[in-house]
Order: sequence, then structure tokens, then C-alpha cells
Amino acid sequence: MDALSSVMSLLKPQSYGIRGLDAGREWSIDFPAYEGIRCYALVHGTCWLEMAGLVHPLRIDTGDCVLLPRGQAFRFYSTLEAESISVIPLISAVEEGNFMVVNGGGDCSGLGAYFAFQGLQANMLLKMLPPLVHFHREEDKSSLRWYLERLMGELRTPQPGGFLIAEE
Repeated sequence: MDALSSVMSLLKPQSYGIRGLDAGREWSIDFPAYEGIRCYALVHGTCWLEMAGLVHPLRIDTGDCVLLPRGQAFRFYSTLEAESISVIPLISAVEEGNFMVVNGGGDCSGLGAYFAFQGLQANMLLKMLPPLVHFHREEDKSSLRWYLERLMGELRTPQPGGFLIAEE
């Protein structure tokens, strides 16, 4: 079992959600502080991640995955010149398992998930992780991408027992 799977099995998510993002042209999206873990897999294109504590923005390319376990606010964007918008209205307008479309989409797309946890053990484990994990090894990226795609598919077209699969 990989390290991420080990941590997730110990934490037992209390709630979770997943959506896709399909952005076009110049765009910038602010994500507020949160509880739990967020993870993202870029399916197509290139974007940047900016958050407190990073000396320079992180470039994210097709196939890359990132894990954000500390709850810090952050921003994904295509260019610094783009006016930033809040992710909250975008998320509110799209059902779980579907894509949020910004500026017509087509240039950059990815999957994002959040997992919220309860309890002292969860807080202690999450604080032990670095604020940002950028997956470089192909097998790590493939595993996380596969998991997010499967979870998104289950939320889009529920099957018997799917809730239990998603919880695992």
C-alpha cells in the first residue's frame, strides 16, 4: 500500500466531494481555506498553483497530481494577468461528479477532490504531511488519477454499493 493510501485508510473520511474543471483562455480561481485534504490531477494543459509558503508558483503540467493536506487557501491560474474569481459559486452551480466550465473550457482540464476528517488523530496526521505534495513518479500520478476518475464516475452515475466504494 502506498503512503497516501495508508494515511487515507487511517483517517476514514467523514465527507468528500469531487468535480472537474475545464478552463479556457485566461483564468484564475481562488480556493478558500478548508478542513481536510484536497487533491488534484491535471488531465490536459498547464496551469499554476500559488499559495502562502511557496517561494515561486508551482507549474502543473498534463498528468501531474498535487495533494494539499493543510487547509491553506490557494489559487490555480493560467496567467497572473487574469482577474481571479472565487471557486464557491462555480462549485455551487455544478453537481458532484461533473465539470465546472470557465471561459468556455478547452485549454486546461483536471479533476479535484476534497476529503474532510474528524478527530484528533486526523488533525495530527494531516499536520505531519508537508503543505504541498507534488507527485512526480508516474506510478503515483497514475494511481491518484485513476482513483479520482473512478470516484468522479461513481458520483456521476451511482451504482449499487458505490457509496461504500467512494468511502474507501
